[in-house]
Amino acid sequence: MAHEPKTPSGGAERIYDLNVALERMDGDVPLLEEVIDIFLDDYANSIAELRQAAASRDQAALQRAAHTLKGAVGNFVAHRATEAALSVETLAKAGQLDLAISLTPRLEDEVARLAAALKQYRHREAA
Repeated sequence: MAHEPKTPSGGAERIYDLNVALERMDGDVPLLEEVIDIFLDDYANSIAELRQAAASRDQAALQRAAHTLKGAVGNFVAHRATEAALSVETLAKAGQLDLAISLTPRLEDEVARLAAALKQYRHREAA
């Protein structure tokens, strides 16, 4: 990538803000690219852990999985995904397991939206 990332416009529909992410990484574009690639390689495993924790009704594992996803999506200033992860994490921590589990599909959807947008971004940058 030879230039600064451009975040898609669209107001409330904006999925991420790579310009802010890049600022947080002190303008290190290769680092940002590496973080994107790591996320794209690992997010499916994190979703699998989230699903397993929900299926087994494991409160601690659900909290951990949501916390891990919150940190991963937070790297990209992905507000909707971060809020979804925070909700699941907070509810699981508070012992509101049924409500936390009921919100996991929303978290999965937001993470999938972010992953698709980042894949599209990396594809554009590679072209």
